[in-house]
Amino acid sequence: MSNSYRITSKAGADFGVYAGETAEEAFAAMVAECGDGVDTEGNSTVGTMADWIIEEVDGVYTYRTDATHCDTEYDSEAEAIAAAIADGEWAEFDSDREDRDIDDGAWLCIYEDGAPVTVRGTMP
Repeated sequence: MSNSYRITSKAGADFGVYAGETAEEAFAAMVAECGDGVDTEGNSTVGTMADWIIEEVDGVYTYRTDATHCDTEYDSEAEAIAAAIADGEWAEFDSDREDRDIDDGAWLCIYEDGAPVTVRGTMP
């Protein structure tokens, strides 16, 4: 199983989470996806790993509901749940609205590295 690494530019732009057995493999995956541009002097615009902040993360969390699939990656299950609620895609847990939505067939699934970890309602 590979590890997950969040890659951020030193200017603060989050490029996302990439998989790799090592940070080097994750960095190579980011370069392959984003491309390695060349400036007017022929220098790589990506630079080297030293030019980036690369942090190993325990898991990558995403959410999906009966109505939407969120590709944004979160560092924790709690962050993914909070985002689904803040985005208006899900109601507060155990609220009357959540009960009504579930009765109407709505569902929420939080995934960790692609595997379901929290399910509200009944998924098809």
